[in-house]
Amino acid sequence: MLTHYFSRPPVLHRAKFSAFVVDVRNMMAALPPEIVIKGRDGFGEPEVDSGAVAFNGDAAQRTDHESLIIEQTYTLRPPSRMRDGAFHDFCKAAGKPYDVLVVATLYTLIHRFPQCSFTTDAGEDELRDGFDLFTRVVKTGDDADALFVRPLRKS
Repeated sequence: MLTHYFSRPPVLHRAKFSAFVVDVRNMMAALPPEIVIKGRDGFGEPEVDSGAVAFNGDAAQRTDHESLIIEQTYTLRPPSRMRDGAFHDFCKAAGKPYDVLVVATLYTLIHRFPQCSFTTDAGEDELRDGFDLFTRVVKTGDDADALFVRPLRKS
């Protein structure tokens, strides 16, 4: 069902988070028009600001599922989600069109914040469009190939 799991520290560096927000905004602008991004609940505008990146697919078109929410200071979940100094969360996009932006955003997260990680039950083919969006918009240097394989679960 295409679930992406990620972990992150309680607070992400403010200046780096600002760069992350710019990257996400630019990736949203680069999406094809048929991929509609909405707010957390599948309606309204996505949140892409200094406090949080939060979006979903379009509920009116039934292309929403679970929202991706990444806050600069983590406040969303109870302390039970914290293990070994990191908060653990997930987004099940279920292969809906907005999954391209979910994947691109998670690649941007681990690029901007190397202490963060993400894993997925998706295969290489299912990650490729999101990774390609990420590499088209975000300048990664020479580490793009190594970054691509980081989230893949080992069999």
